[in-house]
Amino acid sequence: MKYIKFLLVAILFWFPIVFGMGWSANILGIPDTETWLWILRLFAAVISICIAWIAIGATHAKSIAESAMAMISIISNLLLTVCIIFGIVAVVMIFVKDYKWVYEHFYYPFIAKSIGVCLITVVPLSLLLMVFRSTRVLGGIILYLLSFFFIFSLWFYSLIYAASSGIGWVIGGLLLSGIGVILTAIIAAAVWGQWTVAGEIILSVVLILVTRMFGMAIAAKQLATEEEQEGAPISSLSREDEVEIAPESERDKRALETAIFSLPVSINEVLNIGDKLLTGEIRNQNVVDYIEDEQGLIEEDEHKERILKLIARIKLYNDRNTGLRDELKSNTLRSEQRELLNAELEKNTKYIVTLCRKIRFNKKQIHRFISRMRDYAKEVEIPENVIAQYEEETGLTTTQKIEEDYEAHLEKGIACYKIGQYQNAIEDFNKAIVLKTDYGVYFNRGIAYNKLGQYQLAIENYDEAIRLEPDFAWAYGSRGIAYANLGQHQRAIEDYNEAIRLEHLYIEIEYPMVNDYYNRGCTYYALGQYQRAIADYNEAIRLEPDFAVAYNNRGLAYGKLGHKDEAINDYKTAAQLGNLNSQKYLMSKGISW
Repeated sequence: MKYIKFLLVAILFWFPIVFGMGWSANILGIPDTETWLWILRLFAAVISICIAWIAIGATHAKSIAESAMAMISIISNLLLTVCIIFGIVAVVMIFVKDYKWVYEHFYYPFIAKSIGVCLITVVPLSLLLMVFRSTRVLGGIILYLLSFFFIFSLWFYSLIYAASSGIGWVIGGLLLSGIGVILTAIIAAAVWGQWTVAGEIILSVVLILVTRMFGMAIAAKQLATEEEQEGAPISSLSREDEVEIAPESERDKRALETAIFSLPVSINEVLNIGDKLLTGEIRNQNVVDYIEDEQGLIEEDEHKERILKLIARIKLYNDRNTGLRDELKSNTLRSEQRELLNAELEKNTKYIVTLCRKIRFNKKQIHRFISRMRDYAKEVEIPENVIAQYEEETGLTTTQKIEEDYEAHLEKGIACYKIGQYQNAIEDFNKAIVLKTDYGVYFNRGIAYNKLGQYQLAIENYDEAIRLEPDFAWAYGSRGIAYANLGQHQRAIEDYNEAIRLEHLYIEIEYPMVNDYYNRGCTYYALGQYQRAIADYNEAIRLEPDFAVAYNNRGLAYGKLGHKDEAINDYKTAAQLGNLNSQKYLMSKGISW
């Protein structure tokens, strides 16, 4: 069925492409020979197949669309540079020759014919691309980029018309700024009573602006929709009045990595990857994306050595944890000994998570880990009758059995949480709490309630986690988020302050500190304390230089204080790092990044 769809889409695109290219060839004066027609048909077929491949393969389409969105700034600047050079040459030739010479040698053979090609071929193609969800972003981007060419074409036409009315009109337009030529052309047409020309120029300006906004709106909206469908929420808050309250995409990425690499089943997968890399069964690109240092791309062997060194350290800590788990199975341990072993186990697990992050697994590998977690969640499910059967057969319930059941429910709950089954996760955390009272499971149940928007229940669980472990910084930070979501900003700030104070005691754990600085900055922003918000965003960016949302929100705070240049600079940085809100805002203002 997929191949039939592919064929139908390819044919659907082939007809308008070959027709448009044929018409464009006539405009450009290309000879209508049989050889040329076959070349045109073949080229149209190749383009149609490529478009069909993108339209049917939605996964490829999204990555291509994201790449195109990231390249918009480069392409826009390139187009702008070409237009400026061409425009300067045209202005010089108007003074050296005259406007008729510029029209005959520049406008008609190049600009006018290119406009015809765009209107006949490229615009219909971009509109057709918008029909399909997978190619909608590409269609919007093409229209957005075309608006650059159209506005330049209108400027060129206005330059020639202004020159035909007198060279003074050209000078006046250039003094007003480059785009002022269009204004002087409209005024000149009105002065000479040529209202049709003035109306055509005004109408063209309106159509170009509509095309520009429509193209970008389609692209940005579709990308945002796809992000939401993938589970990475995009803030829909007003740029002028509100801030992105929670750094969901960055926060969820870190939380996802923490959940994945805290599970023994995932670490076994990591060690298996290391063995395969060592034997040459797989290569670096199967595991990680490319990484650059100050001098450029890291060499293949260097890259492999870096990964293997990290995996060797992971194995060391994992072996320690295996020994600790074996010790914890002993029935002779005193409670204080068990607490010390659990603390050591947790500390080693944090080191393992940090080392796994440093490997920088690619998206494909992360998806494999998640798939393995789904399988694991099914494997560790323990029906209630298993415990009853065990008690019936043995006549007793040992501490060891309770600990194993507790760990099973806890790990299953974490696995359910990471695949979005929050209610199922809460049910498993409930079962774990019945077996053992531990601050970690209360914290996990709290973040599951938070995901369901049940903030008061989340706070109650964080309260219990803090009661059991008063120095648990993560619980303070997460409770701060819950308070902020309930509008209790002062209590949120108090929790962020305590979280940051405690986190300074654990220098090796930088991520939670980043999050708490960021979230405290958001809360200060909500309270209108913009200078304090900026100070916190500064600290978050210092700890996490690629924190896109922090740049975006710092830009908002600068804007509130009237520091427009600093705000635009932050929006540009955020846009370069992939923040959609900043990208949409800059594009709406016609600012490239």
